[in-house]
Amino acid sequence: MLRSLISLALLCFLLVGQRADALRFYVDGTPAANDTTPSVGDDRRSLQSAQDAATPLKTITQALTLAHLVTEGRPHVIEIASGTYSPSRGETFPLRITDPNVFMETSGATVFDAEGSSNHLEISAPTSDFLVKGIDFINGVSDSGGVIQARSCSLRVVNCRFFDNRATAAGHVIYSTDGRLRFFNNVIRNNGGFDDTTAVIEIHHTF
Repeated sequence: MLRSLISLALLCFLLVGQRADALRFYVDGTPAANDTTPSVGDDRRSLQSAQDAATPLKTITQALTLAHLVTEGRPHVIEIASGTYSPSRGETFPLRITDPNVFMETSGATVFDAEGSSNHLEISAPTSDFLVKGIDFINGVSDSGGVIQARSCSLRVVNCRFFDNRATAAGHVIYSTDGRLRFFNNVIRNNGGFDDTTAVIEIHHTF
């Protein structure tokens, strides 16, 4: 039986178009040659080095920490190289966005693998317009929002793929409250359990 896609209570990658005036932080967590060699990126690099594509940080986690701490030069854009980002490669999921002037961009095939440890994203930056585009989200788990939990924000999710994510209470893929959600041209497969009645997307007080 087809699981209901959206559950309504009452009726909400953060990727933004090129911003010439933004301060940019570069991230490349992929190994230089294979999984046994050091990553191209290095989280020990300085703030100045992180703004050079030739000397990127290793993790999105570290880039988000810097972007939230450094107020000068906002908006900040985190440019993420193609590859897989996961706890075993140094990420601390969920990635948290709490400032409306912090964004992320991806280049090439990008996979967020939570490895069953948590969900992937928690967004609580008010009155902002976040675009999550072109990312594969796999193996996320949470009580609500197995991939994304969004609160009091405007969120667009476009051209993403969601595989093997789950929530124990609400929204195997997305849980959104007190905001706006636009969700289109995405692929959703094998999220939740067999004969599970939990909605894939659950929204509350949301347009």
